[in-house]
Amino acid sequence: MSKLPLSVLAILKHGDEIFFINRQDHLRVFPGYCSFPGGKVDRKESELDHFGLPPKLLGALARELMEELRFDIVHEIKNENILSIRQIGQAITPDFNPYRFEAHYLLIEVSEKPKFTLCSNEIKNAFWMQPKQLRLKYECGELIVIPPMWNVLDYLENSREGIESFNLITPDSEVPCLESIYGVKQFMPLSNTLPPAERTNAFFIGDILVDPSPKDASELDKLMNSIPKDKVKNIFITHHHGDHHNLSTKVAKELGASILLSRYTYERIVEVSGKEHFVDVDITFCQERDVVTNWLGKKVIVHEIPGHDEGHLGLAPESLEWFIAGDLYQGVGTVVIGGREGDMSKYFKSLEKVIALNPKSTYPSHGIVLGGTGILQKTLQHRKLREEQILKMHESGLDEKQMLERIYFDLPVKLHKYALANINSHLKKLKKENQIELFSVIST
Repeated sequence: MSKLPLSVLAILKHGDEIFFINRQDHLRVFPGYCSFPGGKVDRKESELDHFGLPPKLLGALARELMEELRFDIVHEIKNENILSIRQIGQAITPDFNPYRFEAHYLLIEVSEKPKFTLCSNEIKNAFWMQPKQLRLKYECGELIVIPPMWNVLDYLENSREGIESFNLITPDSEVPCLESIYGVKQFMPLSNTLPPAERTNAFFIGDILVDPSPKDASELDKLMNSIPKDKVKNIFITHHHGDHHNLSTKVAKELGASILLSRYTYERIVEVSGKEHFVDVDITFCQERDVVTNWLGKKVIVHEIPGHDEGHLGLAPESLEWFIAGDLYQGVGTVVIGGREGDMSKYFKSLEKVIALNPKSTYPSHGIVLGGTGILQKTLQHRKLREEQILKMHESGLDEKQMLERIYFDLPVKLHKYALANINSHLKKLKKENQIELFSVIST
């Protein structure tokens, strides 16, 4: 029996058309994604006994469809508007996503298209469409798609029967890969990053590979087995932290690729690893508004986003369908702003810059793509609230260690130095803005 929470999704079908929804950007789970209506199964879910289906699943689906679409399953069954309901498959969210479910897919065939009233809090828009039309829409870069979508549609297009697994399958010799937005392949090798994250995304777009940083030789082999090696011309490094460029020079040499990065990133890597680190590798320095590749015929442009790191660079197409934000925010865990490369003032400004650009979706270095800029707005608001908290504690006479004990009371001791770095960065920002007087920085 799975310990993961259950969810249930409705594939509403009329003739050769399927009903799809685009989820609102502010939702916690899969914001902005194209999906099917449905949601989590509650522990005390009402049960419905129809079509030989698990009563709790059908009860949850009936509740979700009423909440999201004002669609009454029981009423439609009695009026014979529902021709059949059957379970066609299930999928378990991979462990690289912090929000995991055991999702069950129920196919509902209707005699005529219902008139739905959409819940605007959860659904941005909705539409009936043939699967092949959805694929064309996806291939134009207009959708963010959950991984099981294509397995479900393949099942329907081939008129299969029975209950199947729609899980994302990764061969043992490769690393997990998603293509939630067409033309942006997201490879996820294990890396030497900070917990709770375990992986750093390596993106393949056009002819560039972004941040290949497998943790060791074994994971490097898996990454090399996964990427389209003959198409990689350049390697783009977002910033100098090791979990974003580990073994990248080996990748570059094997592929005959150049490395693109900011001058600051280059100098900091050389400072740590020595000039021999980049021997026999062509280097190109990048800065604001440089064009590094193309995506679906559109220029992919460099954006400077310092704060977490002085040389931090992001990427986005000129049309801003997506923005690769590196460590500007975390899909898993919390961004550290500390050390000589960290600057909380610049970090605030970089968040504000990307929010103002208003890309349709954002990619972190650790985690999956999210619709809109809601995560950036939440991150900025959280930092502002934390700063207010630190200012009040400073004014009450507490030092950084005492702040650490009060703010991060449940944080593992091994992560205290990173939390302390964040506190010190906030204090430096407050000092720079003349909101506080001098303070003594505790070593991190």
